[in-house]
Amino acid sequence: MTRNIFILLAGLLLGAVATAYFLGASHSRSLPGTPLKPPDAGSGAAGTVAVSVDEKFFESILGTIYTQLGPPHLKLSQSLASTPIQPTVFQAACDDVLVLNAESGNTKTGVRFAGGKITAPLAFAGSYKILTK
Repeated sequence: MTRNIFILLAGLLLGAVATAYFLGASHSRSLPGTPLKPPDAGSGAAGTVAVSVDEKFFESILGTIYTQLGPPHLKLSQSLASTPIQPTVFQAACDDVLVLNAESGNTKTGVRFAGGKITAPLAFAGSYKILTK
């Protein structure tokens, strides 16, 4: 019993020393190269990159998704093969799916930048079973 406790304490001590060595204090040698520093705040826009994305970019992405892949579908629930709960008669054809449409009524799916805000109106259709018999 005493031997097991001694081995346990020796293992803990060895683990603590190894952790302190590998993760602890930095080693005396320095890394190669020169460290990078941020640009001076007072200097102009040297080294600054500005990327601007407008509504047309998102319209082209959404257009490509709808033409090449079809409208995105989101499954709202998983169907269990052997469930004791049966859907009601008028919900038998319900497939628990939300479909993102390109356009529906007055709403067109897209991204809008206005007044310093980003809005994304979504046109969707879907169904979800909530009643069972």
